[in-house]
Amino acid sequence: MSEENKRKLGEQLIRCVLDDKLSNDKKLRKMDYIIKMGADVNARHEFGYSVLSLAKMMQNDEVIKFLEERGADKDFGFDRKKAEDFFKTASIEEINKVLKVLPDGYELNCDVDLNKRGLTELPDFSRLVVGGSFCCYYNQLETLAGAPSKVGGTFGCSFNNLTSLKGAPREVGGDFYCQCNQLKTLEGAPKEVKGSFNCYGNQLTTLRGAPSIVGGGFYCFGNQLISLEGSPSIVGGDFCCYDNPLKSYKGKPDKIGGKFIAPKIEQVNIINGGNSR
Repeated sequence: MSEENKRKLGEQLIRCVLDDKLSNDKKLRKMDYIIKMGADVNARHEFGYSVLSLAKMMQNDEVIKFLEERGADKDFGFDRKKAEDFFKTASIEEINKVLKVLPDGYELNCDVDLNKRGLTELPDFSRLVVGGSFCCYYNQLETLAGAPSKVGGTFGCSFNNLTSLKGAPREVGGDFYCQCNQLKTLEGAPKEVKGSFNCYGNQLTTLRGAPSIVGGGFYCFGNQLISLEGSPSIVGGDFCCYDNPLKSYKGKPDKIGGKFIAPKIEQVNIINGGNSR
């Protein structure tokens, strides 16, 4: 049998396992037929998981037993590269079909790249954790509904049409990028970001909702801020707030590990024609 035919039979086997419309009796008969036709019992879904791994996630004991009796390798699990390639090319429908079988709180140990896909909505990762980075730059998103609950690496949603960060991860282990959207508020941002926080080039009139602690730099230049109220209390790197119509530095972080980059107070006074306190 050619490798191409074997691959197609493997895909049929996987679709059968994931088909929640089939009764177990029909599913087992169909799987048995596909395997007898030459399907590899250790076939991988293009998402990166083996057939047995998917059956275990679905908690289908009958299918698990069926596969193990036919020699499925218990240690034949996740393929990170295949998973990352899958996210780059699969449709929202295809991605959602796989995500729904993963248990709540499951950690995907890979990067998720959804950049430049013309997306108006995200696949539903909201019950899950992404151990790597999660990026959805250059789409047409107006909401972050569907974003993971936690991201171990970078979270990037820049260059979309977002007006709110509602739905953003609660925890981000790397940098957070939300610049060049249409944000008027930072409500919905995580309380703490281990890396830098980048919200420049939006329409922010306040920093309320910003993380309380930012491990790296905080970049809010190019907005419409008149004060710094709502700033993080601790910023580990630079705090950059130039190119804003600031009237005062009120709300400036208590601790800045790097440079405070802003108009000098005299310049603020001159620009605004009054006193700055």
